[in-house]
Amino acid sequence: MEFGMQFFPCVGPDQRPADAYFDDCLTLCELCDEYGYTHIRTVEHYFHPYGGYSPNPIVFLSAASQRTGTARMVTGAVLPVFNNPLKLAGEIGMLDAISGGRLEVGFARAFLPHEYRRFGVSLDESVARFDEGMAQVRRLLEEENVTEKGQFHSFENVTSLPRPTQTPRPKFWTAAFTTPQSFEKAGRQGNWIMAIPISGAAMRELCDIYREAWDKAGHKGQGRVMLAFHMYCHEDAREAARIARDPLNRYLGSLVDAASDWISGTSSADYKGYGKMIDALKQETFESQVEKGAAWVGTPGQLERRMEPHRIDVHHHILPPDYVATVGDDRIGPLILAGRTPEWTPAMSVEAMDRNGIATAITSISAPGLWFGDNEESVRLARICNDYAASIRLDHPGRFGVFACLPLPDVDASLAEIAHALDTLKADGIGLLTSYGDRYPGDAAFQPVFDELNRRRAVVYFHPTNAPCSHACPRSRRRRWISPSTQRARW
Repeated sequence: MEFGMQFFPCVGPDQRPADAYFDDCLTLCELCDEYGYTHIRTVEHYFHPYGGYSPNPIVFLSAASQRTGTARMVTGAVLPVFNNPLKLAGEIGMLDAISGGRLEVGFARAFLPHEYRRFGVSLDESVARFDEGMAQVRRLLEEENVTEKGQFHSFENVTSLPRPTQTPRPKFWTAAFTTPQSFEKAGRQGNWIMAIPISGAAMRELCDIYREAWDKAGHKGQGRVMLAFHMYCHEDAREAARIARDPLNRYLGSLVDAASDWISGTSSADYKGYGKMIDALKQETFESQVEKGAAWVGTPGQLERRMEPHRIDVHHHILPPDYVATVGDDRIGPLILAGRTPEWTPAMSVEAMDRNGIATAITSISAPGLWFGDNEESVRLARICNDYAASIRLDHPGRFGVFACLPLPDVDASLAEIAHALDTLKADGIGLLTSYGDRYPGDAAFQPVFDELNRRRAVVYFHPTNAPCSHACPRSRRRRWISPSTQRARW
């Protein structure tokens, strides 16, 4: 994880003159090398206190690059929709040279209707202008003697100057807000992604979309994700909240005001759901942003704990009360080292997770599983366990995920449970055991289940269980281990 500075001016002349504002910003830039901040980022917005002091991020970053010798300069982001690609490519080349090859270029679509209106650009051209502009800038930076005949900009036999200092060009970022297609496109094109986690838990799903598209396109690694958080650190937690509350609430209010056209009748096919999103942002406050983790406010110790790597436990078994009551201690207890069914509650899991630095646990049902020779009982137990797992995820937002169980060997019931788990409960994947009675995952009768899981590109988690083939082993060893030929799994 790296840390940088983002300068997003939410200020107008009545609050602070521009010269004083930028003097403060550039003074802060001088701290980058001393404190190890890896990058400096600023935005492009117009005509409104929400970002309007920064109509050209390249101008500010040129000055900032002279106040630090190591931090990278990041446009966060330039807007092709309001810029000629010939001018933009030249400015990018110039800043790359001025910064000594420390530039990374973020591109965004823009999302404020008042900016489109004042530039005389249609909101419905947003995607087309972004795609064309970014592609043309890419060619101008990578190639010479470029000819383009586009819908919005055309030019012939152009070599942009100055040429980029980095070869073949600075790395590109795509800025995205809440549109899944933007995250997918960035991953597919091999661009890094910059986002704002202002909407909370949805960001994990959007980043998953980005990484899946990156992987499917055959790019190396997993891409890079940059998230911008509001942060205020103070020795006293209450004082930190007191100082940060009003500025953050003003920022939220300014954002909603700048984007208010979306909730007063403006709409566009290129911005589906933006009215609903901005309407939801009207309800956001300092308290809600801190609660969902979009703002980091507190003491150094509190922020350090929040910034710890988010461990995810994918081997986290639960014991739903109805499952325990149905299956009974005589079936569960012998599989536990203590010889009895352990006491368990969701609160106990959360406590253990906090103690061990685990952010999220993906729950599953362990051996003995659901199959005891009765199809109807197995089907009932699968639904009980999956609904229970989904309920504790709902009760503890962000702390639990779900590997749903299936009532195998009943194939038809398992197909129905896959649909319920993945479509209705939005489970993270499916948890399977290595055997169901005397039948194993490779059984031909199970093929429709695996075909359906493949069709859905579902995550499948296997857990070992007491296999019938091991019954001839000494009981003390049979309970404790199983070593499949392809991979060793220890109990």
